[in-house]
Amino acid sequence: MSQIAIELIPDPELGGFTARIPDIPAYGEGETEDEAIADLKEALLGYIEAFGLDDLLARLLQPIAMPLLGNRPLRSGTLHGILRDVRLSPKEFGDLWRS
Repeated sequence: MSQIAIELIPDPELGGFTARIPDIPAYGEGETEDEAIADLKEALLGYIEAFGLDDLLARLLQPIAMPLLGNRPLRSGTLHGILRDVRLSPKEFGDLWRS
């Protein structure tokens, strides 16, 4: 399965971080990188509830251009946690990913 990159954007004026996945209109904020990523997970769950998993997957499968600075792979287990919360098995996700 492909890795999903998240972008962490520091706020030099107010402190803290914003976390986002390019091409998905969901954001997380927190005082630390970990808090921003946890908040992003909640935002992604809300996005899936509002627009559906198919919409999220379609956005992830589009070719995207991302700056290299500030991006890092989504932590191991984060996507698994989202799938568990929306009651989708990894196999079902893989089938959707490949369809």
